[in-house]
Amino acid sequence: MINVTEDWCYANKKVIDEIYVDRTLLLRFFELSDPFWDFLPDRHGLYAEYAGKLSEIKKMAGCSSCMINGLKNEYVGELNSLIERSKRDKVITPSPINA
Repeated sequence: MINVTEDWCYANKKVIDEIYVDRTLLLRFFELSDPFWDFLPDRHGLYAEYAGKLSEIKKMAGCSSCMINGLKNEYVGELNSLIERSKRDKVITPSPINA
């Protein structure tokens, strides 16, 4: 779970507004070497969670590309929801991503 406050929201208003306007920036979260998403509290922890799930999917037989896309969409959806709530409520309290 990502815990942020109203102060965090205001401190990161510029980048939140940028993502709100250009949703393709959500995909930069998956480029760990790209510092764009470093404003996100525990970005590396969240990415490690994603990478762990991705590793498990890759070990499975079957339609792994479908499952990989589904996992990526899950995280993009959560990040998008975080941006939406920050614009609407000015306080971000995202729900945890379900395993």
